[in-house]
Amino acid sequence: MLPILARRRGLALQPYPDITLGNRCGRLDLPDLSISEVVYPPGQTMGSHSHRNANVSLMLAGSCDETVGGRTWQVGAMSLVLKPAGAVHSNHYGPAGARSMIIELQENSDLARDLEKEVEGTARWISSAPIAARGLQTLGLSLASQLREGHSQQTIVEDITELLSFAFREQEDRLRWRRCVREAWTLLRESFPFPPSQKDVARTVGVHPVYLARAFRQQLGYSPTEFRRQLQIAEAARRLAETREPLSLIASAAGFSDQSHLTRTFRAQLGVTPGRFRRRFGNSI
Repeated sequence: MLPILARRRGLALQPYPDITLGNRCGRLDLPDLSISEVVYPPGQTMGSHSHRNANVSLMLAGSCDETVGGRTWQVGAMSLVLKPAGAVHSNHYGPAGARSMIIELQENSDLARDLEKEVEGTARWISSAPIAARGLQTLGLSLASQLREGHSQQTIVEDITELLSFAFREQEDRLRWRRCVREAWTLLRESFPFPPSQKDVARTVGVHPVYLARAFRQQLGYSPTEFRRQLQIAEAARRLAETREPLSLIASAAGFSDQSHLTRTFRAQLGVTPGRFRRRFGNSI
């Protein structure tokens, strides 16, 4: 019987006891949560299953199609997935496999209750765009490095707290955006990597360019130009991890003027060169 039908008929799907069906390559247990780094091989498919505890997954590299309740989401690098305890889902990983950080929230902890309240009984996906715009790629990479290198628990807890705070706020914050900001944000994201100018965006959403820039920064904490730059970084990071494309091609596909522009911007934003990023994550999936 399909799990979604089992749910409707009042039957329970036995939750899988572990938080992952992938290959765990690192784990740290803390009082209210556990954090794991997990690798999924290329093309791996996992049938419908659930997990006992609520969790948040940050996709570091690779891709996955995840199906919950009959709806399939394409989860790319630097996307967040929030799942309540017992959420029935299935997964199919892309040709490059995937690498994720999974934060398992212990039952009855404050964090678990916050997540359950936030997602209201179903999984929620947050794409790489707002994560990039908030500069959280660096945080995700930092968590992975800290887990591998045995950094202090206090530092890891602080980074996890920041990531979870973002995840819990993001949806609520978006609902509060002014109409023009919401429409401009969507237009910039959907027209990437070659979005219209700020002047043209403002004309499309029906406001003055100065008003749009002020509202964008007031609502989101960054300008339309900064948002576009972070989208470029997110796309470049995805291609570096998932493909063998030369840097010149990645630069063009992500909207940079040339390879040098990509390298300068990537290093300024993430603290590593594109080459070093690829060596760390591209070959390790």
